[in-house]
Amino acid sequence: MACKNCSKKPVWEFTNQTKLCRSGFVRYFEKKMLKIVRKYGMRNSKLVKKDDLRGKIINNVMGKIVTNKGKKLEIENLNDYSVRILEVLMSKDIKKFDCLLPNYKPLYFFTDAEILLYAKIKNIKGKIVRKMTGKEKKIDDFLIHLENGNKDIRHNVVNSLLRLG
Repeated sequence: MACKNCSKKPVWEFTNQTKLCRSGFVRYFEKKMLKIVRKYGMRNSKLVKKDDLRGKIINNVMGKIVTNKGKKLEIENLNDYSVRILEVLMSKDIKKFDCLLPNYKPLYFFTDAEILLYAKIKNIKGKIVRKMTGKEKKIDDFLIHLENGNKDIRHNVVNSLLRLG
């Protein structure tokens, strides 16, 4: 089956079986990031100064629209926050939920797979650098195991937090 917008070979498939080609995926990624920027008021923020792949992508997509004043953007994405949310739930320290909301986090709703595919298509070189504690690694392994049955498990975890807050 071909891309939903054209007849080209798809590179990305959503859980609802909608498929996108390379150009369709780039449009989807950039449009989604810019929507997050508008919704959570990130236009008055500073670009990221990181060699991490996620920082390069943020600067690539948002370089023309941010004012480079105010609070610095964060590079963490959906994979990071789904682990942190479950960690906070297990520790029962609900006060920590405030720092897990999507403010100044343009990659909050993007998985590692989406970020890596966007970087590959746009020819952006780099690696995702992540430092996890033992507890975070166990939670991440658990989520990876759950992803075999439900590809949207990380989205579900984050969306549950957003419904609470």
